[in-house]
Amino acid sequence: MSARILRNLFCNNVKLIEISGVNYLIDFDALTASVTRSRNATGDIFILSEIEGIKVTVIGNYAFSGRKCITSVVIPEGVTSIGHSAFKGCKGLTNVIIPSSVRSFASGCFSGCTNLKSIVR
Repeated sequence: MSARILRNLFCNNVKLIEISGVNYLIDFDALTASVTRSRNATGDIFILSEIEGIKVTVIGNYAFSGRKCITSVVIPEGVTSIGHSAFKGCKGLTNVIIPSSVRSFASGCFSGCTNLKSIVR
């Protein structure tokens, strides 16, 4: 698993980092991490449960929107919300595993996922 720091914004104590094609925004002051717009994501996506000691709790708005090459997604326990249009238009997406910790599904989070066959909760 290779990590690439995209922006190191320590003036705001925030870091944007890419790991295996998934972008994570880490806020060290709020002690939160979220998945942000991930334009390099392809294939099977395994979202990390924590990064640099901070738990990932949110899949942000449009995080994977339009990524036609994503085939499956595993969301870890601890994520509590999936943002607006997070997976919109992911036409290659066939399987998603969502833990019971996810309590909030924003509108259109899986709209246009025309090949989605399985959502396991």
